[in-house]
Amino acid sequence: MQCHVHPERAAVATCTACGRAVCQECAVNVAGQIRCKGCVTAASAPDRYSGPLFTMDARLKEPSFAAMLSIVHGGFGQYYNGEIAKGVMLFGAKMLVLILAIVFFFVFWPIGIVLVLGWLALWVFGIVDAYVSCQKLNERIMKRGPQTGPAYSDGLTETR
Repeated sequence: MQCHVHPERAAVATCTACGRAVCQECAVNVAGQIRCKGCVTAASAPDRYSGPLFTMDARLKEPSFAAMLSIVHGGFGQYYNGEIAKGVMLFGAKMLVLILAIVFFFVFWPIGIVLVLGWLALWVFGIVDAYVSCQKLNERIMKRGPQTGPAYSDGLTETR
């Protein structure tokens, strides 16, 4: 069996998305699955769906960058992942708990301390959620395989 891109080379595997034979140079390991460069490029193309509170950007994202954005403030990593509604809710919840913590700290300090701990818990949750959600998003994109049609054609890769 020969590589579909380099017919002069022997194939070492087949792409799990499109089933084409690939040589060592064309094989890309994505989450334990072998993909051809064309399928990896097609999976990085923009997705067609876009809703008012949720957008699904089908380009692969970097989980550590999503976590770093959530370190800055809760919700920013979710925005990066395309989970707009979750990001808005997390941002709002953190701001509300922080305001309540400040108010109660001066009125009745034990409740203020509990609210500060709750704010810290929301902060850590936002960081972990942004990282894990980004990994799951990338896995879904890679499992879906290449998207076809004029919206996905960049003129450089072959679409099926």
